[in-house]
Amino acid sequence: MLTVCFDGAGKESSQHKVLVVAGFASFAGIWSEFETLWQNRLEQDDLPYFHAGEFAHSTGVFKQGWKDNERRRRSLTSDLFSLIESCGLRKFGCILRMDDYQQVRQKYVDKGHPSIDAFAFAAVHAVDDFHAYARGEGVPDNNVKFVFEKGDPEDHLRKILRDRNYGDPYFAWKTLHIDGKGVKHDPFIGLQAAGWLAYEFYLDADRLLYSDPTERWALQRFQTLRGDLKLQHRGQLLPAMPDKQKIFNSIRTSIDRLEKAKKDQGTGHMAK
Repeated sequence: MLTVCFDGAGKESSQHKVLVVAGFASFAGIWSEFETLWQNRLEQDDLPYFHAGEFAHSTGVFKQGWKDNERRRRSLTSDLFSLIESCGLRKFGCILRMDDYQQVRQKYVDKGHPSIDAFAFAAVHAVDDFHAYARGEGVPDNNVKFVFEKGDPEDHLRKILRDRNYGDPYFAWKTLHIDGKGVKHDPFIGLQAAGWLAYEFYLDADRLLYSDPTERWALQRFQTLRGDLKLQHRGQLLPAMPDKQKIFNSIRTSIDRLEKAKKDQGTGHMAK
């Protein structure tokens, strides 16, 4: 079973300029090995989980003893990345520019189609790439599985994936979860790695599109891994097209110059 897990960074709101859905794929046996190694490394620092946002801002489980301890911080991220690398995880994902997405979504609505959640819209592009890779590797469609975190837009994801003739996604917890009845639900640990990947590309995409890109250590390491994250709807990344009035003025000027050249040439012939 070839399994991919996806997590997101950014939201569909005026405060978020980009949204990223990204994750990793590997076979079931590798995921089992990865889970054991990842948890063992976290236990060395008495951590119940890894969350990239909490780590970056020294909140949650990273609130005490992490903010100013650069050596400890680098040791953890270096070790966790080495696990991702040594297990040969392959990255997939989609970077969605929200301004462009709003325009695309409105076109769907204007034609009578229901509005699609931005996360689900980005996710299906990532799933498309994953399926294309799986088929290229000769993996049958019934031997692929994609996992999202509980709390993601489940109804939207099911609908859009069914419309594309994919199987239903699986939804799992990123960390150990105990429900209202006291039942424990084991997490899919790969979602923690996927969340880290999405977070790093979210930061870089936001800065690249709207200010200056930064040379983040983790991002540089993630870029060396196999696979790609693709940018969808990159309207403003292309050179701006001149408006119609400017085009008309330019053509008019060219025509006037051509007519003047013809007149000058005709006058010259007559004078001779």
